[in-house]
Amino acid sequence: MDGRSAESVAGAVSRPHRLHPLRACGGGTGPLDPRDSRRRRGRAGWPAAAAALVVALLLWVALRPSAGPGSPAALEPAHPGGGAAAEAAAGGPSPGERLAELSDPPRPYERTRPVLPGYDGRGSLRGLVQASAGAVLPLPLRVHVGPSTSLSGSEHAERRTLEGGPEFEFADLPLGGYDVWIEAPGMNSPRTPVRLTEAAPSPFVVLRISPMGGLDGFVLRADGAPAEDLRVELRERDGDARLVTRTRPDGHYVFERVPDGEYRIRFGPEGQPLVPERELAFQAPTLQFPVVELPPTADVLLHTVDAAGAPVGGVRVTGFARPAGRLAAESDGAGNAWARNLLPGRYRLAATASDGRSGNLTIEVELEGGQEFWIAVR
Repeated sequence: MDGRSAESVAGAVSRPHRLHPLRACGGGTGPLDPRDSRRRRGRAGWPAAAAALVVALLLWVALRPSAGPGSPAALEPAHPGGGAAAEAAAGGPSPGERLAELSDPPRPYERTRPVLPGYDGRGSLRGLVQASAGAVLPLPLRVHVGPSTSLSGSEHAERRTLEGGPEFEFADLPLGGYDVWIEAPGMNSPRTPVRLTEAAPSPFVVLRISPMGGLDGFVLRADGAPAEDLRVELRERDGDARLVTRTRPDGHYVFERVPDGEYRIRFGPEGQPLVPERELAFQAPTLQFPVVELPPTADVLLHTVDAAGAPVGGVRVTGFARPAGRLAAESDGAGNAWARNLLPGRYRLAATASDGRSGNLTIEVELEGGQEFWIAVR
């Protein structure tokens, strides 16, 4: 090495080397480039991203289902000791079969039709009649059977009647729905329904009868006086049977031997009651109906005579008024007839004697006492 070179080297060593601040920080030979900073940050962040990816892969491996996504096994809930694969291995339904069962529509409810009784053929009806405690069984009895009012098969039934002792038997009856009841004077006998069918062609029934009872009550006029000689009718609510009586001078009426049942009671002439009809349910032994009050009415005295003015007895007098009112009376041997509890109005009367003679008269009935009229028959 020559002297210049050695001197250059020695000078370079002896002179301090000045570094650019950016170079010192960056370790480069020139000013720091921003792109170099981004490259350095990118090289520093990839280990963290790789670690996150590794963790995600590990979690997926640990938590992944036993079969691929969307398979029937992936839909199975986790059960201890098995799952769909274990059930299939044990001989249970496969996942596809279970899905098919779940997808089948529900079957409609199937109603079972009731088995209707058969009425082809004939049978018999046997029974025994017993009286209630303390009652005497009246003999002979009349036992009736007929089409039932409540049972099916009544269209096949027929009517029959037997008369005899407490035991009875109807032989060779068409199968069907029947009512059976007893007819005995002064005794109650409710209808008993019984069905003769192919399954039970010969039933046995016990019929119990009891004494009928009595029904009574009072009727008053509008002024509080007793309503005398007023027609009172008791009619079955769902039938045609009826009982008729009249009030006594004290306004009292009595029905004896009333069968148990439901009735309508009417006060006044037939077809034109003075008060609205009322309903009642009767059951022996007795029933007293509430007091009935009439609207304002009047009583008149009729005299039936011949053309010469002599009294004629046994004359039937009837009449009507507008808008309401009806009269019916019959004269006694002295030719006198009381028509009581009449609504006020104009009445047209017709009189008919037993020998065929007749007469007519028009009268005006007012709400006052002491009214008398003479009607002649010729």
